[in-house]
Amino acid sequence: LSPCYRIAARIPPELSQAQKEKLANINAQRAAVASDPGVEVLSLPHRRGAVLPSRHQRTALDLTGDETSRLIAVCRSVQATPTHVFHAAAAIVVRDMQVRPSQTKPARYINYILRNERASCVDPYNTAAHPAALYHSISGPSLIVDLPLHAAGAGPDDKARKHEFLSAMQTVRRFYHAVRQDKGHSALAPSMWAMGTPATPHSSERPMPVPGPKAHASVSISSTGQTDRVVAPRQGALRAQNPWVTGEELGNGLGLFLGTFEGEMCLSAAYNDAWHTREDVNGYLRRCKAVVFEGLGI
Repeated sequence: LSPCYRIAARIPPELSQAQKEKLANINAQRAAVASDPGVEVLSLPHRRGAVLPSRHQRTALDLTGDETSRLIAVCRSVQATPTHVFHAAAAIVVRDMQVRPSQTKPARYINYILRNERASCVDPYNTAAHPAALYHSISGPSLIVDLPLHAAGAGPDDKARKHEFLSAMQTVRRFYHAVRQDKGHSALAPSMWAMGTPATPHSSERPMPVPGPKAHASVSISSTGQTDRVVAPRQGALRAQNPWVTGEELGNGLGLFLGTFEGEMCLSAAYNDAWHTREDVNGYLRRCKAVVFEGLGI
């Protein structure tokens, strides 16, 4: 069995004073961006009424090999990755799904990213000897993408919409790079996970109460990269097709996954059918693809 990340990466159990101050600043940034009275925090529309999760579901949108190669080529030309562009699109589509106000007003997409911490671990936990261990962390500060929520009957033309997408993509790219280049991040990972883990309520009630749906349903994205580097397409007489992975989605948001297998990219989504239908989620994925391809001129 693989040990927990703190042991695998030899993270000291106590934070230094500088690390405590950095953590406090992270908490302050998270609170500030979510409580700005002049900005509407975007929430993914979902079915109302259910207070408990139902069945975890997955659906996917596959790109052809030609679409994948063209997308990757354009991403390289703008110095972005497919993850950057689809994360930017995820924010824009959530904005596009909102009820239009009477007057244009500022809106904000708030989320986080995951960082692979395998390289932060010591031998042998940074090797294939521990293939099933999930050593990753969440970004410290929140990722924010500020967008205008256009008034009913108004909206950007094609040129302005493309500029809006490229601006959002640059915001996402800068955030990803900042998290990746933060050398002190790995030591804070256990503390940041602890901050996001709610305490078990003190209750004699059995079964214990289940947390309700979030007030602001979010859309996150995880990149699995080139899956055929992990799952061999062929092994003797056996051939793998369309391998995928997903986490259990028990909330009212969406968890997107982006990966490529044998030259074909796949954008998938995990959702809970207490709050979303397959048709709605498939529509969301198609809109993300459209935003990316239109924004990049593909």
